[in-house]
Amino acid sequence: GAHGGGAHGGGGHGHGGGGGRTLTFADRDALAKSIERVQDPTAPLQWLVAAYDPATFELRETASGEGSSVSHVPQELPLGSAAYALMNVTADDMGKVVLVSWMPPTVRGVTRARLQMHKGAIRGTVGFHHAHVELDSHDELKQAAFGERVRVALGARSAIK
Repeated sequence: GAHGGGAHGGGGHGHGGGGGRTLTFADRDALAKSIERVQDPTAPLQWLVAAYDPATFELRETASGEGSSVSHVPQELPLGSAAYALMNVTADDMGKVVLVSWMPPTVRGVTRARLQMHKGAIRGTVGFHHAHVELDSHDELKQAAFGERVRVALGARSAIK
């Protein structure tokens, strides 16, 4: 694809001035490859989760898989730290790519504000997706609630697979 790869280098490791101020990646290139595989309808990879390292605030891929994204992703989001997921789902018999932002209630104050500021950079890193679902309650990780949030975000009529 015409992605003009590597324009951003390896994701700056400038650790001055407190973690989380700017979005940094543990391995940006590996994450970018995984993102492309989830977005590719012919690739087997169906979902990935990228979570923040609590010590460095770097975003790193922590889980990915080929099974049903609606059943796996809610289980893979870390209960105590912010994370993102990219999922390939089937909505009304159409393949759709969904970005999920997870900001648990335990993430507070300055950290929460800083991570909220990363949203634009995350969307830029992910690129193409049909819908963005923002979750901030553990109840929303129950599979039925999670699937319903994704369905509504996509405007789908039938349940998400």
